[in-house]
Amino acid sequence: MTDAFKSEAALPPEGDVLPNDHGTKEEGRVVRTPKMALVVRSRVIIGGHEYDVERRLNDSWYFLNPKTNEPCCYSDSDIAKLQATGRFHVVFQPNEKSDATLPPSPLCVGEHAHASNMRKLEYVEACVRHPDFCLSRGVLIPIAEAIAQKRGERVPAFQSMLNWIEKYDRYFAVYGAAAFSDRHDKKGNYGDRTPEYQNRALQVGIDHWLKRQSKANAYASVVEYVREYNATDASNADKSTLDPKYLDETGDLLPPSKRTFERRCDRVDPAARDAMRIGFAYAKQRYRTHTTTALPDRPYAHVEVDHATLDIQLVHPGGTICGRPDLIAFRDRATAMIIGYGLGYEEPSYTSFIDGLRHTMYPKDMSSFPKVRNGFPCFGRIENLYHDNAFQFIGDNIREAARQLQINLVRLQPKEPWLKGALEKFFNDLNLSFVHQLEGTTLGNVVARPDHEHLGKPTYTREQFEHLLNIWICDIYNAGNRRALGHIRGFGGQSPLQAWAEKVRDYETDALPGRELFIALAGHTSHRTIQKNGITIDHIIYEGPELANLLGNPKHKQRDMQGAATQYKVVRDPNNLSEVYVHDHHTGAILTVSATVAHREYAKDLTLTEHEIVCARAREASRKKNKLSTAQLMRTKAMLNEIAAETIAGPKFKTTQRQLARWLEGDRRRQLRSEVESFAPEGNDYLEALPPRAPKNVTKHVSPEAGVGASAVNRMPKTDETAPPTNEFEDDLEEFRSQKKWNAKYD
Repeated sequence: MTDAFKSEAALPPEGDVLPNDHGTKEEGRVVRTPKMALVVRSRVIIGGHEYDVERRLNDSWYFLNPKTNEPCCYSDSDIAKLQATGRFHVVFQPNEKSDATLPPSPLCVGEHAHASNMRKLEYVEACVRHPDFCLSRGVLIPIAEAIAQKRGERVPAFQSMLNWIEKYDRYFAVYGAAAFSDRHDKKGNYGDRTPEYQNRALQVGIDHWLKRQSKANAYASVVEYVREYNATDASNADKSTLDPKYLDETGDLLPPSKRTFERRCDRVDPAARDAMRIGFAYAKQRYRTHTTTALPDRPYAHVEVDHATLDIQLVHPGGTICGRPDLIAFRDRATAMIIGYGLGYEEPSYTSFIDGLRHTMYPKDMSSFPKVRNGFPCFGRIENLYHDNAFQFIGDNIREAARQLQINLVRLQPKEPWLKGALEKFFNDLNLSFVHQLEGTTLGNVVARPDHEHLGKPTYTREQFEHLLNIWICDIYNAGNRRALGHIRGFGGQSPLQAWAEKVRDYETDALPGRELFIALAGHTSHRTIQKNGITIDHIIYEGPELANLLGNPKHKQRDMQGAATQYKVVRDPNNLSEVYVHDHHTGAILTVSATVAHREYAKDLTLTEHEIVCARAREASRKKNKLSTAQLMRTKAMLNEIAAETIAGPKFKTTQRQLARWLEGDRRRQLRSEVESFAPEGNDYLEALPPRAPKNVTKHVSPEAGVGASAVNRMPKTDETAPPTNEFEDDLEEFRSQKKWNAKYD
């Protein structure tokens, strides 16, 4: 049995590596690996740091950092792996120049340099492979002459060939032909010869320049720093070692020239310069690089959301212009598909965000859009939602809603729209290729808008526009080819619908949230009483047989002298005012009450924003209709004045005035007192006639002459205090008394 088999038979049953063995464990057996031939006290670079080779112990090499004296240990296989990744190479070995310059990376060698290196390699290989090879002029020159004659060139110098052979021995195993590269970039003296005090002064000037100062103002700080240094520290310093060109006639230190300062400013890193002088956001955007990330494997795992105000004006079916709609779109990163949206007239808000979430997570009812061929085949729960720093996406309400809907919100960096660039491009394509082709578009450029004479007036309602929007999204955008999709991103591509069909096979979604949860999150809540005609909210009446259950409950109270009526919690969906949800706190039930018949057609698919716009326009129109101009009021007053003047000048004016004066005079002498008359005890609905009462304190004048009748007495003169009213006014008074049902008493 050979020694190799003996050593393998002596291994432990578990297959552990023995201390003196050299190998790796594989499936219970030791697989031997070669040993690395390193020279002790050699200088190597591991991961960008220099180490000295200390010694070999068993199957590992020990290295020591000459700067920090920190040791490290690597096995032969680890060293081989580091060399494979370019993180381990030998700098020099003992008896070699320690300040030798390393060859450049083979990736940095150009075509001309590579051709020159291959020429040198041909000479070196011919020398080292010769049977009589040695570093002798007599041996190497004949070999070089044969190669030069073959190539048709001059014979290289003997010393040059020695340098090539040295580089071959030291670096060829690691760098290949690049070991012979000429390091022209290392030639010359590139050290800084500027005195230390000028370097400090230049740094002060650069600091001022980076704080958005001009170079002229910043250079003034350089001169001032040198002046202060001359007045304080430099007065006692030894200046004999300085070059005389840095001293003036009086022996003071000279500041660096303005051109030197400008060259030092030009050496500042451009990214650092723009970050300090302009801003970090600008520098990050200018010097950023694009990263193509991998697509998620599952739909709804990573979803982007953003909004944009569309360049078109819509109208209400009644003719009221509702304004430009705002669209909130949700894009799935795995399939590049628009999986939902929210459309409204209000500014982007929490309500419109919740409406878009509901449309995204639920199956879409496409019965209202018969012209759409593909439809929205997507629904499910969103796992991660990426949003920007818009106010409607960063509020506490959004975070609370996301917690209840089990959505992880991912907030993108501000002022970096390229983080969701595909969604930004979607809005741009939507406006340019679709919205700008419709009647009533406002275009995206207010400067170019007056140049277009055929934009047309707003004619599309929200229902009509939404129908066209679904056609564009489902049949054009989601069905179009996207280069971001496919097996290789950026090449070929496929449509979002095809990507959805492939990835949805293994996709499973959790149970969707209830419909009432979305209404509770975004609904408008108020407390209302139930009237005979139902519940009235913003001029819309909601009435139905469901309210009979509340009115018939013994705990329900009507408003009376004892207290107020019972109030109920009413929740209204701002995206559908055709019905409300009433909470019966007596039983805990939720009642759905539809709009009354008179308002049902108006409230169908009506949003709260549309209703507010219609009400505002109606109030404005009513004010304009009932408002009279000042000129009209003056004309009306003038007409009344003419009628009054004609009445005064008429023949009946004085008669009327006289009759009115008589009646008022008679009424002054009679004080009519009201009495409350009760009904008859028998239940009659009329008052019994009372006997007339004789007036009190009436003095009768009797004539002294006998035989004088009553008529004579009546013809006697009477004072104003005792004179009764005239006959024509007595009739009017009796009629007035009968209307008022008064019982007059004469005082």
